[in-house]
Amino acid sequence: MGLVILIAIAPATLAAFSSLFYPTSHGPNTFPARNFGFSWGLLHQASSLLLVIYVLGRRGLSLRSLGLNFSRWIDLPVALGLAIAGFVLVAVISVIVRHYSSSGQGLEMRDARTIFAGASPILLLIYSATSAVFEETVVRGYVTTELIGLAWPVWLASLASVLLQTSYHVYYGLGGALVVSGHFIVSALYFSISRRLLPVILGHLIVDFTAVGLNSLR
Repeated sequence: MGLVILIAIAPATLAAFSSLFYPTSHGPNTFPARNFGFSWGLLHQASSLLLVIYVLGRRGLSLRSLGLNFSRWIDLPVALGLAIAGFVLVAVISVIVRHYSSSGQGLEMRDARTIFAGASPILLLIYSATSAVFEETVVRGYVTTELIGLAWPVWLASLASVLLQTSYHVYYGLGGALVVSGHFIVSALYFSISRRLLPVILGHLIVDFTAVGLNSLR
C-alpha cells in the first residue's frame, strides 16, 4: 500500500500544495503547459490503476475485491443520490467556509474557471472521467480496503481516504478543498457501509460532468 500511495497519490499531493503556495500565472502562454499537464495526468492515472491491478494480482485478487462489479442496475440511481447528497453537503460547507473567510480566517476559495482556463474542453472531459475512476478506485476502494485489512476501524480508514483525497485538491485553495471534500465525505460514508465501488465512481462522474457543464455556461 505504501508503494501505491507513493506513486499514485504523493505526486498529485505535492503538485497541489505547490499550486497552493505558488499559484501559476494565467494567460495564453500557460495554456499549452496546462494541456500538457492534463495529458501527463492521464498517463499518471492509467499507470497508477495498472499498479493497483498488479499489486492485487500478486495476491490473487482483482478489482472485484474492492467492491467493483457491474451486476446491479440500481447502481445508477444510487450514484445520482450520492451526487445530490454531495452537492447538498458541499453547499453547507461552502456557507461555513465563506463565513470564516469573511472573518479573516484566510480560507481561500479559487475559481475553477481560472484554474482550468485554456484547457481543451475534450481533454478536460476525458480527464474528469478518468479522474473519477482513478480517485475512487485507488483512494476510496484500495486505500480504505487495505487499511481495514490492517485492522484499522472502518471510520478511521474512511477518514484517511477523505483526507488523502482532499490533500490533492488544495489547488482550489484551502477553503475550496474543504468545500469539495463534501463529495468525498458522502462517498466515503456510502462505501464504508455498502463496500460497493461502482456507485461511488458513477456519482463522481456525475459531479465532475455537472461541474464542467456549469462552469462552461458561466
